Amino acid sequence: MSEPIKFCAVVSQPPIGTRDSLEILRFSLGLTLLGSHVVEIHTVLEGDGVYHALNELPEKVRGRDTSRLSVVDGIDFDMLVYVVQEDLAARGLGEEDLVPDVKVVPAQQVVEIVSQANTTHYL
Repeated sequence: MSEPIKFCAVVSQPPIGTRDSLEILRFSLGLTLLGSHVVEIHTVLEGDGVYHALNELPEKVRGRDTSRLSVVDGIDFDMLVYVVQEDLAARGLGEEDLVPDVKVVPAQQVVEIVSQANTTHYL
């Protein structure tokens, strides 16, 4: 059996203002249904994209928690979700503010994650 395809989505857009970031999270979640033996999904949340992984959403985002749910569901289906440590700290947030099982990584590790992917999409 061959190695799984490595797909990476790098999301820097916030959960509000555009649907693009939500759609790539939903697309990534859909890919998980192929199984981890076919495709390995890596999602990097950087910049304002870190807000997608918050355990509790800010007041102005309430009712639009579909992106957070896509992150939670993706993790349940073996999607690997990373949040850039420096971007989290720049927004006054910490690891305790995130949904369970999100990995906090330094920015330099993002280069490694992206370089190991067969295909990468940036939003």
